[in-house]
Amino acid sequence: MKKYLPQLFNKLVNNWQNFVLSIAFIISFGLAILIAPFDKPDEDLHFFKAVAVSQGNLICPLKNNTPVNWIPNKYYLFVSHQNQRKDYFTHKNLQKTNTQINETTSCVLPFIYYLIPGALIFILDKISLSIPIIFYGGRIINLLFAFSLIYWSCKNLPKQFKFLSLLVLILPMTMFQLSSYSKDVFHLSLGIFLFNESLKYVIYQQENKLKNFIFIFALLLFIISRPQYFGFALLSLLIPFKNKHNLKIRFRSELILFLVLIQAVIGLLWYLFNNQVYLSPHNQVTSLSYSSQIIPKLQFFALIHKPWLLPKIMLSGLYHYGGFYLRGLIGIFGWVDRPLPELIYILYFGLIIKATWQTKKLFKKEKKLTKNFTSKVIAIYLLATILSFISIFLAMYLYASPVENFIVYGIQGRYFLMILAPLILCLGWAANKLSHLNLKRPKL
Repeated sequence: MKKYLPQLFNKLVNNWQNFVLSIAFIISFGLAILIAPFDKPDEDLHFFKAVAVSQGNLICPLKNNTPVNWIPNKYYLFVSHQNQRKDYFTHKNLQKTNTQINETTSCVLPFIYYLIPGALIFILDKISLSIPIIFYGGRIINLLFAFSLIYWSCKNLPKQFKFLSLLVLILPMTMFQLSSYSKDVFHLSLGIFLFNESLKYVIYQQENKLKNFIFIFALLLFIISRPQYFGFALLSLLIPFKNKHNLKIRFRSELILFLVLIQAVIGLLWYLFNNQVYLSPHNQVTSLSYSSQIIPKLQFFALIHKPWLLPKIMLSGLYHYGGFYLRGLIGIFGWVDRPLPELIYILYFGLIIKATWQTKKLFKKEKKLTKNFTSKVIAIYLLATILSFISIFLAMYLYASPVENFIVYGIQGRYFLMILAPLILCLGWAANKLSHLNLKRPKL
């Protein structure tokens, strides 16, 4: 054993991408085990959904205009007794509780993102393990799924490009969320997967029907997990097709695929909205002092009559809360109430700047590798980024802010995590183009 450990360590260090993945996994695993239950944003709600799925409750039916979502009362009591830390690993009284309770708040969450932890909860519950062990088991299996997907997407990606997705992975906020019950586990891991796969499409220009199907399916799941990212449907335009020399046929194929994907997204969202998923009168936040002023329909018509209002409030939000968004992007723990040391933010902000500079150097030095990154390809990444950025502000303005308010409430920095890698890619490409323009400018 002593002989093989140093060899393994040397291999990891020499292959820095695997080394970074390994370190990120170890830290994320520590966060999954060491952070107390429900000490992550809305984790009680996500845990309830996983428990509901384990009981076979995928979409809550309505009875007398009230959702029906029966779950074992012992899990409800476990959440409500979360402050009794000394009883975490016994809960004998809870184990004996066989009654059920109608838990309706988790009905707003799409069930598909809780199938994996729900299946594990079902198995561990059947073998009568304690509730805390079941809880941590769900966190860990989510983490294993996320890292397996990310590792798979990093394979066959040129090492020169891996730092973009690995930068997103090693952000404390990413690791914090990947080790939870949140649907962000799927949103973040699928986002990294899609970005890496889209880079492979651009670099290699190879068509593979199975990979295309997986990519489209993953893209659907990614958008449904956070619909504000519908702009990422544009990444489907990067899928290469045969007849690549016939521009008309290729454009028609890309357009048909894109339109089919948009129709699928709209159809799925319509079905979920009709089943009280995402938005439900039974899940409104009434504890806020301004909750009575949140009227999405009136807010929408206000934006129609005053279209200049949205860019104005976006600029206002960035001016007043830009620092908070950046800190939230890098990492704020707890329920967005435990900021990290200021030095951590400075180091990670420097790392983001360094990654942008490294991308510029990549486009400058690796001409052969980056030759397919045309202005059209970069425009697709940039448009997907801009549309997602605007949609995040728009969604929170409609559903979390008072009518005609001049500040958008409810936005957290973690909502922008999947924008970071494509944004750095576009900025690096643009910086390289600008440097070439400066070099070509004639000297006076």
